[in-house]
Amino acid sequence: MPQQPQCSLNLAWAQWMVEELYRLGCRRFYMGCGSRSTPLTVAAARQIGVEATLCYDERGAAFRALGYARATGQAAVVVTTSGTAVANCMPAVVEASQDGIPLLIFTADRPPELLDTGANQAIDQTRFFGTTVRWQFELPCATAEIDPAFLWTTLDQAVYRCHGLDPGPVHLNWQIREPFLSGLEPQPQWESLRTWQAQDTPWTTYTQASPQLDDETLSRLSQLIQQTEKGLLMVGRLDNDCDRQAVRDLIHRLNWPVYADLTSGLRLAEVGTHMMRHFDQELMEKSFSESCRPQVVLHLGGRITSKRVGLYFQEYRPDHYLVVQDTPRRYDPIHCVTERIQASVAHVASQLVNALEQKLLTDWSQAISVKAQTIQEIIAKSIESESSLSEPYVTRRVSEMIPEGTALFVSNSMPIRDVDLYGTANRSDIKVAANRGASGIDGIVATALGWAEGNDCVTTLLIGDMALIHDSSSLSMLASCKTPVIIIAINNHGSGIFRFLPIAQEEDVFQEYFLAPHACNFQGLAQTFGCDYALALTKTEFDQAYQTALAQQKQCLIEVEVDGQESFALRKSMKQKILALFDPTKMGDC
Repeated sequence: MPQQPQCSLNLAWAQWMVEELYRLGCRRFYMGCGSRSTPLTVAAARQIGVEATLCYDERGAAFRALGYARATGQAAVVVTTSGTAVANCMPAVVEASQDGIPLLIFTADRPPELLDTGANQAIDQTRFFGTTVRWQFELPCATAEIDPAFLWTTLDQAVYRCHGLDPGPVHLNWQIREPFLSGLEPQPQWESLRTWQAQDTPWTTYTQASPQLDDETLSRLSQLIQQTEKGLLMVGRLDNDCDRQAVRDLIHRLNWPVYADLTSGLRLAEVGTHMMRHFDQELMEKSFSESCRPQVVLHLGGRITSKRVGLYFQEYRPDHYLVVQDTPRRYDPIHCVTERIQASVAHVASQLVNALEQKLLTDWSQAISVKAQTIQEIIAKSIESESSLSEPYVTRRVSEMIPEGTALFVSNSMPIRDVDLYGTANRSDIKVAANRGASGIDGIVATALGWAEGNDCVTTLLIGDMALIHDSSSLSMLASCKTPVIIIAINNHGSGIFRFLPIAQEEDVFQEYFLAPHACNFQGLAQTFGCDYALALTKTEFDQAYQTALAQQKQCLIEVEVDGQESFALRKSMKQKILALFDPTKMGDC
């Protein structure tokens, strides 16, 4: 059992708080450099069972913690000094808030006598993250007059709020006076301290609610689903294998067409049923959209990446749009949800499997499945016949080559769209994630490192050149990441996504201000930060570089040079072939 430390109260408080966090399951600490946070840094570094990692900048530390929490479902702790260090955590806090990821930001602050006085590195950190956090609390300066039970109940509440029915970021701000470590101060013999030291559990234990459908709701939903002839199952982000397995079972029970988002973990998996892997492309043709309007949509899990799918339901509203999600937050940008059920996805899926009779495969479902298979063939042949190395080729080959039991993190902008559009399904045990909460390109490298550490397996990061430039400083953390991360950087020398937007027609500003061409390459970055490097200019070179990196299992950066205009032309060509497939005169009724 931990003994009462013979040290300053600052360090005593820090040790008691870090120990309580350990008991609560927080085993990962990512710490920025700084002096004001010295007691917390020292306590975390010395705590047995805690993995404490120093990060060179707080923005990277916060995103790395976000990635770890994404993988494990357990909040990591970010420790920062005062001042602008706190502000650097904001992007990751926003992402965690938007996507419901547990994250504990523990910031050191100046004592009250130094605030609003012009003292160095002193800013107003009170409620710094505003409504973005689920909870925030101001810890006072350490004093012998405060029973340490106050610290433990505060930490217990903070971690509970991170993981509650509406998980997300929490901010603890601690005012710390100097000296940080020196000096032995008289400490009362609190009865609470003796009690706490005699146990190895948290001071306060919270029991998480696990909501499931009541009998009346289950009966009503089951009856609606059983009577539905044209039903569609939408699967958004799923956070764990339990959710994914329960949804797989429901897929087989329903026999409905299924559109699974990339972040569900099912998009690249073979689930043995009629998965609509290219729903986005199918919806490009108006006659298909009109004839294939579902009566009921059952949406399980988080948000959907595709913008076109959302616009489709805005125009062709189903009679019932049912959402099952384990948080109370609204995800309904097109305002068509008719019923929202806050409950465990795994519980609801399992309840429905037990309540529903096996549904037969309808002609409607079979017709959609045939169309989807034909689109898959068009995409495969188009990418294969293109001689040059392209962005669709890289993303498709990653989905084909990535080994079972590994993880994939996909950057925002074009990579996630390309994997969703062109990825194939031949892997059943791949963990897939992306920062889709706020969908920014910041912090992608750092998040992928935390994702790798949380999954403890070889991880592939698929990232664009602009996102890598944006987060290039996080490459400095590769050395401290014990898990192999293979970074595939697609370099089309600019922001290729803007070629798809109306601004591309504005020739006087498009090139300089939106496409934003650059002459950067990443070999020097790889050398600076000590990771292996390979350059791929052809299909064969890319395949060989990725195979070698997977075999060596070391930190590696593969730079893929592509012609952005050629990749754009290939995408347009595939789009035209898919549209030609849906000839209204031949299509008939789905």
